[in-house]
This record gives sequence, structure tokens and C-alpha cells, in this order.
Amino acid sequence: MMTRTIGVLAIALLLGATTTRASAQTSASDEQARIHFQAGTLYFEQERFEDAAREYEEAFALSPRPELLLNAATAWDRAARLEEAIAALERVMQQFPGTESAQLAQPRLDRLRRMQERLVREREEAAARAAATTTATTTEPTTSEGGGGLDYLPGTITLSASAVIAAVAIGLGVAAHDTYSTLEEQCTGGVCPGDLRDDRDSASTLADVSTALTFVAAAGGIAGVVLIVVAAIDDAPSPTTERVELAPGPGDVGLGARIRF
Repeated sequence: MMTRTIGVLAIALLLGATTTRASAQTSASDEQARIHFQAGTLYFEQERFEDAAREYEEAFALSPRPELLLNAATAWDRAARLEEAIAALERVMQQFPGTESAQLAQPRLDRLRRMQERLVREREEAAARAAATTTATTTEPTTSEGGGGLDYLPGTITLSASAVIAAVAIGLGVAAHDTYSTLEEQCTGGVCPGDLRDDRDSASTLADVSTALTFVAAAGGIAGVVLIVVAAIDDAPSPTTERVELAPGPGDVGLGARIRF
């Protein structure tokens, strides 16, 4: 509970150091920044990470402290918004070079960049596979009456989408596994340094998202197969019903047969 609640940096700095500074010289911007900071911390504890990140960035705009950007990066990371988290850490590196905050930001920035590159690569590969599957399916000749090829389209689209979701789930799972592996190397006796606790929570979030997407992909795959099977049954030629009736034969010779469909 404490790890989740105190998952943001510089709480003591804003609530303690800012209070001390305000006792000497209080400014309206610092007071407004503190309001946004406290709102961000409340949102963070409620796991409303996107709202928390926005509040921290509002606080930084009023009182440019690097710790606030680190808080925003943490919240964006928890919200699985990698681009925003990377942008916040890059601002720390650019605006506060050589500081302790920049030293804290650098390894986190490197990790998020590697994760982003891996996810982009996984999405591109999944999209290429899905496009190839769709192309191969749509180029197959359809000989059944009534345009049966269109009947297979919903199932094909569903399977293709499931393949893309499965690829993304695999990518997130790999990212979470890599992060856990790194933590196992750096954490001894089950205790992690303070700057790595955010990485552990981020890996847990990625693992949960990966699991959820895996179930979605599995459900989509099953639905796609069912749709294709139903389409195949509908396309199968139905047996013709023939009825044979006896009718008088030509002339005076016996009986003839008449077939009615």
C-alpha cells in the first residue's frame, strides 16, 4: 500500500520544502502549483494516472521544479502513455542537465525508449502479417453461388484483428519480462531501491495489460473461427428436392415419369 501511495517523487519536497520557503516568501504561483501538486497526488493514489500526470505538469508550469516532471513521467508511465512519459523525462534532461533529477531521469528514459522501439517493431510486424493474411484470403477465387466470398469477410477480419492484438500482447509480455529480469538482478532479498519501485509497478501494469489482451485475442480467434465455419455451412450446396410423379406415357404405351423440382 505504501509503495502504491508514495509512488511519486518529491512529495516531501513540495509539501515540506515549499512550506518552508512559503514561510519566507510566498508567491501566488507557488501556491497554485501546490494545489495542482496535491490534486495530482490524490489522483495518483486513486490510480487515475492520466489526471495525475496533467496536474503535475500544470504544477510544473507554475513552479518549474524538475521533481514535478519526474512525477508526471511516473504517472504517464503508469497510464501506459509511453510517448508522454518519454517527453517529460526528455524535458528534465534538457532543462536541468547535470542535476540529481537528470541522473534519475536518464536510466528511466533509456528503458522507456527501448520499450517504445520494441512495441513499434512488434506492431509493424503484426500489421504486416495481418495484411499478408488478408491479401491471401481476398485473392482466393470464390466459386459458390451468391457471392460466398463476402460471407467469409467478417471471420477473416476478426481473425486478423485477433492476430494483431495477440502480437501486441506478446510485445507487452516480453517488455514486462525484461523489466522483471532487470529488477531481479538489481534487487536483493526482495528489496528494491527507491528509484526501481516505479519500474516494478510499471512491469506489473504491462503484465496485466498483456494478460487482458491475450484473453481478448483468444476470444476473437474463437469468434473468427465460428464465423468462418458458419459461412462455410451457408455456402455448402443444399440438396435439391425432387419429386417423381407418374404420368400417362406417349400414345398408348404404358406410363411415363415426370420429375418436379
